[in-house]
Amino acid sequence: MKQKNPKLMLALAGLGVGAFVVCLIAFTHGGNVQATAKNTNASSVTSYDLESGDTNTEVLNTVVANQKKLEQRNDVLAAKNEQLEAASQQQSTQQISQVKGTLTDQLDQLRDELQSQLSNQKSALSNSPAPSANSGYAINGSAAPVMGVDASGGMIGTIADISQNFTAPVAPGANSVAAIYANQNQATAPVLPSDANPQVQNPLKPMYNIPDGATIGSIYMMTATLAEVPVSGRLIAPAWPFKAMIGRQDLMGTNSQMLPSQIAGAIIQGHAVGNMGLGCANLYVDKITYTFNDGHFWVYPQDSDNSNNSDGTQVYPSHSLGYLALPDGSQCINGLYLTDAPQVLANLTILGAASNAGNVMANQQVSTVSNALTGQTNTNITGTAEKLMGWSAVAGGSTAALNYYQQRVSDVFDAIFLPASTNHEPTKLIFNVQKTIPIEYDPNAMMDESKHQLDSNLTNLD
Repeated sequence: MKQKNPKLMLALAGLGVGAFVVCLIAFTHGGNVQATAKNTNASSVTSYDLESGDTNTEVLNTVVANQKKLEQRNDVLAAKNEQLEAASQQQSTQQISQVKGTLTDQLDQLRDELQSQLSNQKSALSNSPAPSANSGYAINGSAAPVMGVDASGGMIGTIADISQNFTAPVAPGANSVAAIYANQNQATAPVLPSDANPQVQNPLKPMYNIPDGATIGSIYMMTATLAEVPVSGRLIAPAWPFKAMIGRQDLMGTNSQMLPSQIAGAIIQGHAVGNMGLGCANLYVDKITYTFNDGHFWVYPQDSDNSNNSDGTQVYPSHSLGYLALPDGSQCINGLYLTDAPQVLANLTILGAASNAGNVMANQQVSTVSNALTGQTNTNITGTAEKLMGWSAVAGGSTAALNYYQQRVSDVFDAIFLPASTNHEPTKLIFNVQKTIPIEYDPNAMMDESKHQLDSNLTNLD
């Protein structure tokens, strides 16, 4: 009998143990997998809230119950709010009614008091004795004349009569309060500021006169001029104004005499009138403004002096101070003639022709028959109604357009345009004076208050 190999036996024993271990592991893993699957299925069937431990159904029921409680509370609050609003409105109405009642009572009381006072005054006046003919209040120790009757018993009918009876006599030249009191035999009289300085405050200071017929040269235009051409001796619109400037070196009166040195410059204003035949414009001076070195100014004529004569549509103004002319002496200054006459005449011709043509063609479609016995006139359509309607429409539309256009062009006028400068050089003119222009110093007319007095030479102008 052969002896068994021990190594082989150990190998077989190891293999058997290994197979047993593998089977044991496989059996254990299969049980764990099944248990895990069962747990997973159970958790999928039932879900829980991790914080409260409730199911989803329980949580949903809780939320619904809380929502119902919140809605109930909102309904209660809304009812209370309506009750408060009604109470507030009722209280406001009561307060307004109380205020109205209080004001009504106060007004009634005030009315009663006024009526009582008025009744008392009427009773006092009716019970007072009538004044006698010689009664009156004493003035300066003597009785005053009765209203309506002078000292001699005559009636006062004019303002002069009242002044003679109620004003104290004043000697010529004695216009101060002290002199009036002296004439009335008063011992003392109040001293007023007018007694210390009886002269008129801020009097006008005459300085110079530019006589009629004088000529002032070097007038420079400041604005362009648009001179309207008159129609039938009148201007359609108020004349367009212009402005020109006189420099200090050109302020001369007559005989090349310079104006006082206190005058810094002058501005003249006027208007222009065009001439269709000559294609030029006449420039008339209406006003002149002198400026002094200290900021004062003098305007002549004043607005009140020229208010009655200012007519913007007057072709030959009678109130102008003079006129402007070219240095060569030309009184009518040539300019650019502006007119819309060709366009206006063409439009009027077309519209008038269309209107007349429409009327003639419309009349061709009808005939008029007069009955000598009855005196009746009958109009019959001898043409076609379509032509009659068409030509009548043309005539009516053309007539309406013609009337509209005539109204619009009624204010259109021709004009002469004079530029303020040529080749960047201002237009230079001369001023021919036709009325004496006084120059006075007005202390109240001041543009610059930083200066308070003239040059010392002003005192030597007398």
